[in-house]
Amino acid sequence: MRCAAEHLTPCTLELGGKSPVLVADDANIEVAARRIMWGKCINAGQSCIAPDYVLCTEAIRDQLIETCKATLTEFYGEDVKGSKDFGRIIHSCHFQRLKTMLDGVKDKVVSGGEAERSRLALYVFTEDNSLLQRVLHSISAGGVVHNDVLQQYSVSSLPFGGVGHSGFGAYHGKASFDTFSHYKPVLCTPAASYLENVNSIRCPPYSESKIKEVNKLQLPPEGLGGGTSRALRITSLVLQGMAGRRQS
Repeated sequence: MRCAAEHLTPCTLELGGKSPVLVADDANIEVAARRIMWGKCINAGQSCIAPDYVLCTEAIRDQLIETCKATLTEFYGEDVKGSKDFGRIIHSCHFQRLKTMLDGVKDKVVSGGEAERSRLALYVFTEDNSLLQRVLHSISAGGVVHNDVLQQYSVSSLPFGGVGHSGFGAYHGKASFDTFSHYKPVLCTPAASYLENVNSIRCPPYSESKIKEVNKLQLPPEGLGGGTSRALRITSLVLQGMAGRRQS
């Protein structure tokens, strides 16, 4: 970003971030467990949008945990280390780094930590649409998936990106084209001489009568676009300013 700033080059950045999973009491636990564990274990969890942690009520906690454990056995057998389908950490340095992190939280309940960190992805398992809408309107995230994980990345028509500390901007499909494009507004006006009779109201010399005429035009007839009204308002302010300057 520093190098880009030196050359005024715009950036789109996906910076990673936490990706929580919300499992409501009414969720299909079997489906949620399979999809969560698939998303968490694919490539040994080494993806920026892998589920980081699960939030649920105590009412379904034990059932969800046991179902997740059973799903792991179904996917990779009794000995996950011996499974040919489970990904591996690329080298021993990263393996040891992850092992140290796990050893530090064994048999501990961790609360808080990164509460202010922006979410790159948010996964919500529920059949209650009102709850889903509440989550969508109250929790910020780069992207949201309902009743699944990771799938937002595979849909090319969906912009992919973060928000806040998890990044800014978006790409994929048309969003990639848009992020590397400049929206150049172009306004075309006719060069007809007869219009100068109307345009004279915006040109010097300025007078109180011109200001009054522009003020009348600020209330456009029905059907006249709001952009025209704003343009007239700006013209009025300019005229008032110039008239005031001339009087002073």
